[in-house]
Amino acid sequence: MTLVGVTARSNRQKSEQDPATWMPAPAVHCRYVGEWVATKHRWALAVDHAEREALLV
Repeated sequence: MTLVGVTARSNRQKSEQDPATWMPAPAVHCRYVGEWVATKHRWALAVDHAEREALLV
């Protein structure tokens, strides 16, 4: 499991959204995408088209 400390505001903004509808500040995009992909791979979770496109940007 990966846990990253964030502010309450950031946590509320993200809610249950995936990268297709929410991305963190540009300064942490690489870390966020890396953790997202690693988690999807670890648990053999599917990635939909919109999510994949957002991760490739």
